[in-house]
Amino acid sequence: VAVLPSSSLNGTIEEDDAAGVALSVGSLSVTEGDATGATYRVSLLSRPAAGEWVRVQVSADAGSSSWLTASPSEVVLGPGNWSSGAEVRVTASQDSVAEDTASATLTHAVTASSGSVYGPGTAVYPSAALSVAAYDEDSAGVVLSASSLRVTELQSGHPEQTYEVRLLSEPESAVTVTVTLEGLSEGFNASWLSSPSAWPVVLTFPAGASWAAAQSVTVRARDDSVAHSSDAVFRLSHAVSSSDGRYNGGSVAVLPSSSLNGTIEEDDVAG
Repeated sequence: VAVLPSSSLNGTIEEDDAAGVALSVGSLSVTEGDATGATYRVSLLSRPAAGEWVRVQVSADAGSSSWLTASPSEVVLGPGNWSSGAEVRVTASQDSVAEDTASATLTHAVTASSGSVYGPGTAVYPSAALSVAAYDEDSAGVVLSASSLRVTELQSGHPEQTYEVRLLSEPESAVTVTVTLEGLSEGFNASWLSSPSAWPVVLTFPAGASWAAAQSVTVRARDDSVAHSSDAVFRLSHAVSSSDGRYNGGSVAVLPSSSLNGTIEEDDVAG
């Protein structure tokens, strides 16, 4: 009996998991002497096999290792925490010198248990070299802990990223930082983000003892189950106002930039 086109049908299981390490930010900003520093997360793009571990060593470049600290200096990821990842806190020691912004690099080296697809050749995204800017604490200004964000619609992946906003110096009166959303992709809609739930976001930093406390903005993508032709791009802008003239208007320094670009990574594929 003829079985057409053949009695044998070949099948292929298409692999969609790639070995890779993901950093939650593309760059980082810290302030000298601020013990809270800034944080980012280190996670994996795919689940290691049972019993495997992946170690990511974090180290400062030779020129900044005396004043820049990453804690912990290594993270270990496995089947239980590969997606949620681990947090790394970065701080810069204080000095008494009024100076321009200091630049540094944190490198990320990957090793893994024997037989793992992870190892020294594993790609780190967006880069194994994380740029860090350290700002002098003695001038007026606002510091964002990140210069870019990348979130994914895939809820089991990395749908949520958080960055921190803080002041460089104590204000004489309350300071307001207003965060607005602008879509840079055609047809962008604010509903593509489930967090923040409303725009603009208004952060108020009081004068007095608690002025130095950082405030967080969490950006989360909504899984819409719709295949878009490309990733969506948006911009978060930060405007500063206060009755303290040093912290009022467009002349106030927002570092590294008053605009933070974000990307929503598409997880739905047409097919």
